[in-house]
Amino acid sequence: MNCLRPDLIYEHLEGALGPARQAEVEAHLTRCPACRAAVEERRLIHRASFGLPDLDVPADFTHRVMARLDPGRSTAWAWLAAVVGSLAGIFMTFLAYVLITGQSLVGVLSSVLGTLGKGTQYAVVWLGKVGKLGAVVLPLLGDLGRSLIKAGGQLAVSAGPGFFIATSLALVLLMVLAGFGLGRKLFAGEKS
Repeated sequence: MNCLRPDLIYEHLEGALGPARQAEVEAHLTRCPACRAAVEERRLIHRASFGLPDLDVPADFTHRVMARLDPGRSTAWAWLAAVVGSLAGIFMTFLAYVLITGQSLVGVLSSVLGTLGKGTQYAVVWLGKVGKLGAVVLPLLGDLGRSLIKAGGQLAVSAGPGFFIATSLALVLLMVLAGFGLGRKLFAGEKS
């Protein structure tokens, strides 16, 4: 038997192992001083953590903490830093892709744009079909849009504009790269 993994040590301490596995672990512990020391150390931590008293949290604790938080104001420099950082991240992602795959940057960008063009073409056809169901779909999309705008506004206030912009740009980048990969898979036999 190899040395014990941390999860196995905790299962041993909690008595969660079956009898055969428990005997195997105890036999290993008699032969391995490093594992014995690790089990003893975790036994002390285990006992200490379960020996702590329960914490009584006042009912208004959350309200008091949230009242003390300053929502702060974002400056134009914070927004600019978030945009520049996101664009640098996108550039570094494309550069890493080019270096890893050995493709040219121009080739990758033209493939991405071609895939976006084909994706847009299919999206327009799909949206035309969905438009026929507009009496049902449009009210639902309106409700969804209002909910997303409200949630995005709350996220922007609580997390700050830099986080919101960076997250949005990262999602756009992921969608572009996913579309690129999907396009290559779907149109593998076609010539552009």
